[in-house]
Amino acid sequence: MNNIENKSFRAAYQAALKLLALKDHTRKEITEKLKRKGFSSDLANQVVSQLEEEGLVNDCKVSQTYFNELWNYSNAGPTKILNKSKEKGLDQEFIKAMINNLTEEELKTKVKNIIKKRMKQGDNKAKLRIYRYLLNQGFSYSLINRAFAELGYNLTNQQE
Repeated sequence: MNNIENKSFRAAYQAALKLLALKDHTRKEITEKLKRKGFSSDLANQVVSQLEEEGLVNDCKVSQTYFNELWNYSNAGPTKILNKSKEKGLDQEFIKAMINNLTEEELKTKVKNIIKKRMKQGDNKAKLRIYRYLLNQGFSYSLINRAFAELGYNLTNQQE
């Protein structure tokens, strides 16, 4: 590596370290951010490869953290987690494995907690609004129906 290449590598490496000092990033994120800063694609890939060798970039670790944050601190369900992780460039097989490790009981408990938290009045409009919300969060129809039933909420068109 000549002096100019070495200097460029150090500059890109330092830029990547600054990004990583703030939070963990995936290989894809670091590469894209370096390219946006004006570094070549080849140089960005070299820097990211070096960071991976040093253990500073680890897509599996980032995937695990991202999954845990979405599952534990948001109302996101399996489908939404998968879609958001795809947008972020995370390993889809790893995320699917994490989702598949969730038990039916864990899923149902999360849906029930969301229903309880969002149920202000017992009218059908509120129930249907929560039902649609849960669908948008990525939970399945059957899971939502079971959770409503177990909580004693009837999803009929009659007023209760």
